[in-house]
Amino acid sequence: MVPDAEVLKVLVEILTELQLGQFTVKLNHRKLLDAMLAIAGVPAQKFRPICSAIDKLDKEPWEAVRAEMVNEKGLPAEVADTIGQFVVLKGQPREVLATLAAADHPLAQHPHSAAALAELSMLFDFLEAMGALGPISFDLSLARGLDYYTGVIYEAVLEGGNVGSIAAGGRYDKLVGMFSGKDVPAVGVSIGIERVFTILEGQKRKQAEDSGVAIRATETQVLVASIGNGMQVSIRAGCAILINKNRWGVAFSYHILVHLVMIVGPRKVATSVVCL
Repeated sequence: MVPDAEVLKVLVEILTELQLGQFTVKLNHRKLLDAMLAIAGVPAQKFRPICSAIDKLDKEPWEAVRAEMVNEKGLPAEVADTIGQFVVLKGQPREVLATLAAADHPLAQHPHSAAALAELSMLFDFLEAMGALGPISFDLSLARGLDYYTGVIYEAVLEGGNVGSIAAGGRYDKLVGMFSGKDVPAVGVSIGIERVFTILEGQKRKQAEDSGVAIRATETQVLVASIGNGMQVSIRAGCAILINKNRWGVAFSYHILVHLVMIVGPRKVATSVVCL
């Protein structure tokens, strides 16, 4: 479980450094999901369709997901109700783990889920040692409806945000083998760059509104312009001076709030003077 813990540590570090706001990394295990469905009485051939329905719980209430299971996927109502008793469990990793690992709990008695719980106990130990356990929520409603996941699965969401998940990943030991013919253990995570940029842009706009200072479209400080032909060498000489004085930049219009313009022309070059 060391690679799994390291990937989660990297994820937590990235989201912390981006300063997007309070975030939660929801975590589950695919073997727990499969055992949960088996215990509830879901036929094996319906495991993946039911997982896809469970995966909608972050967007829809349980009543809507239950209706889909019963009315669209043909699951008996009592089976769906048993699933409902599992998927409501979520919270601090060690607390949820203690509940599920209790000797009288059905998941502790099922061989596949018992193995998954042992893996998660080890994972939480590593994450705590790395200082990355805090944002983790052990959430049995997390399904990640993709077939190739084989172990731990996770998804990061911004508290109070309305952009959906901003990162997701897990273990997929058989995915490489689907293309190479040889199974290679693998674990990974992806960051939703577009969603992250949307959040950062929103934060900048809010800061601009609060401060009354317009958002600059560039960090450029000086626009270098020329009058006349044959000024390329002189322009670059002027740029070199600005670079040495830490004042160099390139921009193209006034509306992006570049406050200084350096104008280079034939007479200015002849007198070694430029206009700012």
